[in-house]
Amino acid sequence: MNTIAIYAVQASMGLLAVAAGTAKLLGADIMVDAFDLLGLGAPVRLTAGTVEMIGGLCLLLPRAGAIGALLLAAVVAGTIGLTIGQIAGKVMLNDASLGVVQTHQAVGRTGEFKFQQPAAVTYRSGIDI
Repeated sequence: MNTIAIYAVQASMGLLAVAAGTAKLLGADIMVDAFDLLGLGAPVRLTAGTVEMIGGLCLLLPRAGAIGALLLAAVVAGTIGLTIGQIAGKVMLNDASLGVVQTHQAVGRTGEFKFQQPAAVTYRSGIDI
């Protein structure tokens, strides 16, 4: 792959990151809902959007691409950590307010493990549907 193609891919990824960061900073409904669903709120959304925009702008410059990649990797790693932490906190504290946990009733209110099949699950010929 030649150098121009690499820079073109880098710039397109930078534009995507700038667009996603802008959506977070401007408060697009889908971004606000995603952060509110996890209970993270506006400060985390604005921080992630700012770092994402800076990382995307760095990707638009060929020599600053490594810095931009590190910033975007930090945003992704932080988002994964916060998401896992929020979900684990809700499950461990028996606050089964997540849709998946409520549907399957995997953890009871008293903390013991209970599993009940959702009403929509049926068995046919030994196959779970």
